[in-house]
Amino acid sequence: MKVLISGTWRSALAKQQEEHAQQLGKLLAEQGVEILTGGGEGIPELVSTSYTQHGGKKHTAILVDQKVRERVGEKLIQADEYVNTSLDYPQRNALLVSKADAIIAMNGRLGTLTELIHATNDYEIPAILLATSEIKEWVLATTPLKEKVVMVNTPQEAITILQNQASLTSS
Repeated sequence: MKVLISGTWRSALAKQQEEHAQQLGKLLAEQGVEILTGGGEGIPELVSTSYTQHGGKKHTAILVDQKVRERVGEKLIQADEYVNTSLDYPQRNALLVSKADAIIAMNGRLGTLTELIHATNDYEIPAILLATSEIKEWVLATTPLKEKVVMVNTPQEAITILQNQASLTSS
C-alpha cells in the first residue's frame, strides 16, 4: 500500500502538528506501507523523518519543476527515490494522488485541499484528515468532501482506517 502524506511544506505551520506527524511516521513504518510526498519540508519532512527512523519501507518524493520550487523557496527533504517532473503544483498534486492507494492529510492549505478533492472525486481512494488540521472547516463546508473524507483525532485512528480499508480490498 502507498500512502500519500499531504500537508503544508511551511515548517512554522507544520510545527503545530509535530507530535502527530512523528507518531504517524512511526505507525506507517510499523505497518510496512510505502509513503509518497511532494518532497518538501514541513509535514512531509516530519512524517518521513520519523518513518525512516522507525524502519520505513520506502519514501518516494514526486517533485514539482525545479524552477517552480526555487521560486517559492521550497527545500527538498531526504527520500529514498525522487521523481523529477516539469509540473507545477496543481498538476503534481494530481499526479501524487493518482499514484496513492490512500491519503492522510494534516495542516495544509489549498494544495492539501486539492489533493483531498482529487482523492475523493477523481481517484476514489480513502481520504483521511486529522481533525486538528486548519482545513477542517473547509472540508466540513463542502458537502462532497464532508461525506467522503474521514475525520480522525489521532494518527492511530488514521492507521485503523487504513487497516480496515486494506482488509476490505484484499478480501
